[in-house]
Amino acid sequence: MTEADPGWRLGQALILTGTFLLVEVIAGMLSGSLALLADAGHVLTDGVVLMLALQAGGPEVRDRRRTPGHQRAVILGAAVIAGVLSTAALGVVAEAYWRLQSPVPVQTTVMLALAVLGLGINVISARLAATGREGNPATHAAYLELRGDVLGPVAVIGGALLIRFTGELWLDPLLGALVGIWVVPRVWALLAASMTGAVNAAFQQVDLNAFRRELAALPGVTEVQALHVWSATRGVHSVTVHLVGAEVNRDLVVKVHEIAAVHGMPYVIMRIEPAGLHAGDGDGLARQ
Repeated sequence: MTEADPGWRLGQALILTGTFLLVEVIAGMLSGSLALLADAGHVLTDGVVLMLALQAGGPEVRDRRRTPGHQRAVILGAAVIAGVLSTAALGVVAEAYWRLQSPVPVQTTVMLALAVLGLGINVISARLAATGREGNPATHAAYLELRGDVLGPVAVIGGALLIRFTGELWLDPLLGALVGIWVVPRVWALLAASMTGAVNAAFQQVDLNAFRRELAALPGVTEVQALHVWSATRGVHSVTVHLVGAEVNRDLVVKVHEIAAVHGMPYVIMRIEPAGLHAGDGDGLARQ
């Protein structure tokens, strides 16, 4: 993997984002700024976006313990994070309520410095995602999310300056509540888009009728049965198929794999048997 590879760039953006997330959480706790802690939720969402983009657009990882289906774990992880962020947002709002009643001191210098750093990290990550996004829906989506998230650190910068020059400490919990509430629809929209992509990707991107016709046109094949296509994650499709009327031979297997690859399905499970084997039992398999 080289610097020109979109996966490498997304990986670098994920490292930057993850590192800054830890720094911002610690700084938020030390500075007393609820706005910084709330903004950390948006940074975590950026990390999820980059992780999903890496899994959707990056190379597949296969070994004895993991199959292509392991990528669904990323979507499950996104669901868990969405739940955690929603709960955290409620906690931020509750804490903001108490702080509005009794404001606490805030170290505006730390608050301002971290917000400026966060803005820089966000811009750098967006630029990393921008390269290679053409023709790559996952990378393009990550770029749009990162670009749109600049509002978070900008809001914190504005709040830090206002508190510094006016001394109004209630601005920090108010800003924290607003930023915290903003993260909830964003993370659930992201999760919904990810799950929809995983469920519908195969149906949107694979022409099943054309695929069936090409299989049926192979020498020796008289019928195509039980053609099933599914998606482990966006852009990663698998297919199972039952071919009738042909003897098993290497050339046929190679041809099936070649056709499947052209249609964007790198994982193929096939069953080949001569015609009439299940005569009297019907097909023995459901047809699509």
